[in-house]
Amino acid sequence: MSQIAPSPTAAVLIIGDEILSGRTRDTNLNTLARFLAPLGVD
Repeated sequence: MSQIAPSPTAAVLIIGDEILSGRTRDTNLNTLARFLAPLGVD
């Protein structure tokens, strides 16, 4: 019987006072998500 491998997952650790306080918007996560989604990464 063949087994289906689980989808790979990714996590991002965001650090920095500007990001955590909301003073700066992180635009890289959106780009990263659009790149990884077609590859099947959750």
